[in-house]
Amino acid sequence: MRNIEFKRQNLKAFSLIEVMFYIAMLSVFILVISTFWGTLIEVQERGRAMNAVDSEAQFIMTKITQIIRNSNNISSPTAGNSASALTLAYTETAKNPTVINLNSGYVRLSEGVTPFVNLNSNVVNVTSLTFSNLSRSSSAGVIKIQLTLSYVNPDGVSNLNYSQTYYATASLR
Repeated sequence: MRNIEFKRQNLKAFSLIEVMFYIAMLSVFILVISTFWGTLIEVQERGRAMNAVDSEAQFIMTKITQIIRNSNNISSPTAGNSASALTLAYTETAKNPTVINLNSGYVRLSEGVTPFVNLNSNVVNVTSLTFSNLSRSSSAGVIKIQLTLSYVNPDGVSNLNYSQTYYATASLR
């Protein structure tokens, strides 16, 4: 009988253990990436909520302080008192009286006989608005404004619950 020698070719292949190891490593990598991606999206959504509240608060406060500075007299609240509505008097009859108040989550403005206009959008909810008259008999008139806004979160996502209180002071010129 003849000895037949088979020449083995050097075949390079992965063993089953190596394949399972690489699949496990890939799974861990995908898990880490997906967790990171989810966290990144949550942070981005939270940032949008915070930006919406901050930008609307800045607009409302700027508008209110401009109106106060341009008015001639504070009708309500009286000196030393606080209220959720502010009534200002102007020498211009078209703007007299100017009223700023809070109604159903909206800061509203009315000048003269014009109907009320909302100063904030439906993206944020104004939860409190307080005007404190800090005027003294010797001063022209000073109003402290306290405004609390919260992001409207219809889906109830806890990450988007954001509320902030803002303060400003304005005096008559």
